[in-house]
Amino acid sequence: MKLRKKLRINNVLVLSGLFLLLRGNSHAQPVESILDIQQYGWQTKSERQIDRDQVRVMDTVLAHYQQQQISIKQVRRRAMVYPGLGHFRLGQTRKGWLFGGVETLALGSALLFYHHAQTHYTNYKTARTLNDIQQQYDQAQTNYYISQGLWIGAAILWLYNIYDAQRSARQLNQALFETLVNQALDPATGKLQFQLQPRAVEVSVTVSP
Repeated sequence: MKLRKKLRINNVLVLSGLFLLLRGNSHAQPVESILDIQQYGWQTKSERQIDRDQVRVMDTVLAHYQQQQISIKQVRRRAMVYPGLGHFRLGQTRKGWLFGGVETLALGSALLFYHHAQTHYTNYKTARTLNDIQQQYDQAQTNYYISQGLWIGAAILWLYNIYDAQRSARQLNQALFETLVNQALDPATGKLQFQLQPRAVEVSVTVSP
């Protein structure tokens, strides 16, 4: 009886082992299929090596781009501090002076007209004749509305300055990336070269207002 039980147990173990072995082999991928380069679109090993080299070159291009790209967050922060500062960070001094000058003029004019409005309002309260009262009241209202319009215009210009600075930064980064890729391209074949000389790239982009 004991011998029969042992034989039954051994048979069960053997069958279980064979089942697991066959199941594992059914899911295992042959080594030959993994090494088959044609299934990935390569006809020869040299083609595979070329693709590998191009990937390495592209990694180098991306590394250069990461080092030289302009921080859009930094540009946005400067533009938020005062109009024109973000453009100065981009090297666009003309637009920087334009935004800064117009904003300063708008704010100064708004303050000036508001001061005139307050002056006329004070005179309105002390006027004694009907003509003076009406005239001072009209002048106070006119100057007040002009000052409010200038405040609104200055706010709109401030917001547009932030938008334009970010847009210019993105355009400069795009031009930088295209320049790096063009440097890495082989003029004869149009494919990525296997070497990319590490050097700084100066990019100048004209952004229309």
